[in-house]
Amino acid sequence: MNNLSEKLLELPEPILVVGHRHPDCDAASATAAVLHFLRWHNKETYTHVTGDFRPETEWIYEAGDFAHDQLGERIDVRDQAQSAICLDHYPDPDRLGWDLDNYPNITDVVVVDHHQASIERHDPGKGVYALDVPSTGCVLIQGGVVHPILYVGLWADTVAFKFNGLRAMWYVGLLRGRCDQGPEVGGCDTKLTQDLIQQYHDKLYLKYNDEFLMGMKELEIIKTDIGGHSLIVALSGARAAGVDDDILGVLCDSGNTVVRVNKWSGRASFRTDGDYVNVRKIAELYDGGGHDSAAGAMIAEGYVKRDVWWNFQQTVADKVTEQLEADVNKQEMLL
Repeated sequence: MNNLSEKLLELPEPILVVGHRHPDCDAASATAAVLHFLRWHNKETYTHVTGDFRPETEWIYEAGDFAHDQLGERIDVRDQAQSAICLDHYPDPDRLGWDLDNYPNITDVVVVDHHQASIERHDPGKGVYALDVPSTGCVLIQGGVVHPILYVGLWADTVAFKFNGLRAMWYVGLLRGRCDQGPEVGGCDTKLTQDLIQQYHDKLYLKYNDEFLMGMKELEIIKTDIGGHSLIVALSGARAAGVDDDILGVLCDSGNTVVRVNKWSGRASFRTDGDYVNVRKIAELYDGGGHDSAAGAMIAEGYVKRDVWWNFQQTVADKVTEQLEADVNKQEMLL
């Protein structure tokens, strides 16, 4: 299984990543993870959904996951794709919703599935990666493709149904550890720490199918320990203010100083739980304000671009470090 990620990166482009015709949480989250993985490696890749979206999975898909023309209209790229990755099913026409044989341009096909017995009834060939594990996300984790979104499929497809629960929780632990290690492991620029994914589980259990899941999907977390002080700077994709506040609450439970930026509005919220960091002073750098322990600012006019995000989180880290070091020096002088 260790060569799965290598095989995916060898596929000719454009690459089409698809689940079955009505993708469930496992297929949808696996699709999101593979898309993110391939695009992290600068591969041209898209998804295609033939049937209707399920209410519990529609939030996982984003406009950018599909191909669009110059006018922004979604287009079908099946006749342009050179390869396909079929997730959570064997690509027969009934399951896929369309016939691969009708697209001779698709010369390479990789199948990733956790229904090993079902796969063995077909002629698997060399492009099949199947294991008898709780979910397709588990196969990806084993094969070197990791992303926090896989937790959604693992929970919904397995833990929620009390099926093979102990094995599923083992994979939850494996996913936590690998997400902690960051992009050098699975080609994913989203880090989710072990403490945070546990709170993700708690929220997910209570708010499954809620907008909270939409905000959590794109949550990017930079966690830094500065002399025993935990700093979390996060970029949130939540579109509803209430959901963004819920996410901020989760983050505040996991860090001493927390800064959350909404990538759509450009608004940053600052919180700290001690006397050592003054977040109002940091917010004022962006013409914001508030209290010493809770403040806000706008770091962009609308959508936050990547360079703005990275510069911002670095500035916050530098200013928190300066304040903590200044406090240490003050205490030493008093002594």
